[in-house]
Amino acid sequence: TNKIEGEKLYREIYADAEYRGYDKWILSAGVQYMEYNLQVYRSEPLPFMYSFTPFVDVTYRISDKKALRFEFEYQDTKQDYGSWVYGLLEYTVAPHWSFALSDMYNLKPTPAYEKIHYYSVFSAYTKGPHRFTLAYVKQVAGINCTGGVCRYEPAFSGVRAQITSNF
Repeated sequence: TNKIEGEKLYREIYADAEYRGYDKWILSAGVQYMEYNLQVYRSEPLPFMYSFTPFVDVTYRISDKKALRFEFEYQDTKQDYGSWVYGLLEYTVAPHWSFALSDMYNLKPTPAYEKIHYYSVFSAYTKGPHRFTLAYVKQVAGINCTGGVCRYEPAFSGVRAQITSNF
């Protein structure tokens, strides 16, 4: 994506694959390469962030209504906060409940930052078109994309409750 004047804003190359050949397992893996203009989007002094992010997602279906999912990601970059590792373990009881634990760790921080854990504990209840979530979250400041909508969110540590309704 470029501005009308030709200035580069964002580049992304993304690929993923999913394998469902096992009876109770779903295996997914992929990779993302991204170039992101920090000056335009966040008024940062560095012009660009270049990152490479491989990821793996494994779901084990315990029964027709219960599943256990593990997600792992590694983001390699020398700009912004530096390189990260992320892990998530989620247990779902369809069609209503979901519980998750996750941790994001700044594995190779740039000099301005330190190695630190950003963990969360999450629960959700879905009833019809409504979803109620409650979580303890520790998050780093940055761009958060959910459901195709991306926005800047400040650093945060505490309890977060949300209600989402689709109609």
